Amino acid sequence: MKRLISLLLAIILLLAAGTALADDWYCPECGEKNSGNFCPNDGTKRPDGAGTDSKKTTTASDLKINSVKLQNDGSVSVAWSGGTAPYNVYYQYYVNSNYNAGVNDVILWTAESGTYGNQSKYEGDFVPGEHYWVIVEDANQHEAWYDFNDYAGAFSRANCPYFFSLRTHRNNRSAMVKFFSAKEIENEFAYNLFGANIKVTPKLTQDTSFVFRMGIILPSGEPILIHLESGTMGRTRGYYIWQEYDFKYLWNTLMRTKGSIPVGTYTFKLFFDNEYVFAQDFQVDK
Repeated sequence: MKRLISLLLAIILLLAAGTALADDWYCPECGEKNSGNFCPNDGTKRPDGAGTDSKKTTTASDLKINSVKLQNDGSVSVAWSGGTAPYNVYYQYYVNSNYNAGVNDVILWTAESGTYGNQSKYEGDFVPGEHYWVIVEDANQHEAWYDFNDYAGAFSRANCPYFFSLRTHRNNRSAMVKFFSAKEIENEFAYNLFGANIKVTPKLTQDTSFVFRMGIILPSGEPILIHLESGTMGRTRGYYIWQEYDFKYLWNTLMRTKGSIPVGTYTFKLFFDNEYVFAQDFQVDK
């Protein structure tokens, strides 16, 4: 009798384990389809929540994202294989490692082939160091997901002093301020300046060209790229300055997508060639 009970318990445990692993998931590193807790191809651990959302488990077995790369010009290069054309390529940002925390699908482009590069939409440019899901969807609504975080590390030129100060320009008067008012921004951003003075002074031994990228992290954790440009800093004129830089693109995007200016702590981030230079928090009150 004891042996029979033990056998039944073992069968129940096996059935439970099989049920727990029944939902397939796709490795964010290599795109391999899996049912266990680790990818047999590269050992990547099953993401939290993987396989619990039907939208994320419809990937065709032959649709696979091979690479995603952020280019210096702000474009995104994606290569994939399998599936059925045409394809939609889009992304979601996510705030933490939870698989199901993706927010706001943003379409990047529609493609007819498995390799597509140097295509970007300004609102779709990525902030280096932030996590995104890059998704390729084929004509049969099968999807492949790729966990993307293109971050080159800290700016390699040591000792890069910087200056950052919030700035307003209202009624023909410019002033440095300690914080912004959401109400004032909503009422006045279209014709007054709510931005910052920014200056960086890296130590250079020769004239150097950079791609400058400015990102803002919202109180919700959502990253938004607000500025992208190419420029050169000389060995003798070893600084770059944005005098009274207007955050109008940020305010306009928030009003268009959210209907108001969120209150809380924002983080400004500056990158040279995708390398992190500095970050500065600032406050937006009511």
